[in-house]
Amino acid sequence: MTPEEKKLYALMTIAEEQQNAINQAIQNLNLTQEQIQKVIAKQTQASVSDAVKEGLKEGSENMVETAKQLNQLNQSIQKNIKQLSWKFIALCCSGIFSIVMAFVVVFMMIVPSLDEIQERRADLKQLSEYPIQVRKTSDGKTVVRVMSKKSCYAFGDSKVYDWCEIDPKKY
Repeated sequence: MTPEEKKLYALMTIAEEQQNAINQAIQNLNLTQEQIQKVIAKQTQASVSDAVKEGLKEGSENMVETAKQLNQLNQSIQKNIKQLSWKFIALCCSGIFSIVMAFVVVFMMIVPSLDEIQERRADLKQLSEYPIQVRKTSDGKTVVRVMSKKSCYAFGDSKVYDWCEIDPKKY
């Protein structure tokens, strides 16, 4: 071999070694890139997982607090419903009692007592024994015929003045 061929062979060997070194470097870079992607993925997953855990923790704490507040509100509403129901029952009962008492008072005022009823019946019986004559005078007064010494009015040809005006007062 000639020195030039040796040089050329040496250059080709160097070029081949460099090509191998470049391929080795490319493989190392690819491996490094894959490792970097894995590390980034792990870190991203870890940070997202931590954030999710923290968010879930805060969310669950908020839900527990909200549940406690809702429970207190529910208890307050139930207490108010019980109080309202007793108040409503008391109000209805007192209203019904007042209405019944008003009816009793009205009936006591309107309906006469048994003694008064018996007295009225006796008066009617006595009046039915004696017929009463009632007339109107020319000036519009109502008069009845009574037997008394004092005469009041005379009608027609009768000279007997035994017609007297009715007293409008009520008993």
